[in-house]
Amino acid sequence: MTKIINARLQGGLWSAELAGEGSGQPRLTAAFAGQDLPDPEMQFDSARDIWRVTVSLPPEMIGEGVQALLIRDVSGATLASVTITAGEVLEDDLRAEVALLRAELDLLKSAFRKSQRDS
Repeated sequence: MTKIINARLQGGLWSAELAGEGSGQPRLTAAFAGQDLPDPEMQFDSARDIWRVTVSLPPEMIGEGVQALLIRDVSGATLASVTITAGEVLEDDLRAEVALLRAELDLLKSAFRKSQRDS
């Protein structure tokens, strides 16, 4: 069974390791907004029996709203997805609210500790 492991996003590159394929190069596609992107770059690591997969995010993926990139195998099954959310859409996002609450709580804790030291 093919499985994506250790996926990460950094500097406009999505990279991951593909396990369960053996040494035969898998055929993967990447798509954004219904359009196919250039084929993912792939390198085989024979010591670990995995494929390293790298996809460059298109610049138009960085923008207002929710954008998704899909990584699929030759059968069309989605192996992984990369979702970027930016702009005003975040105002209603629960995760953004939790992050804001955490930041405010950290600020309150800092002020409380400072007042405790000063007294």
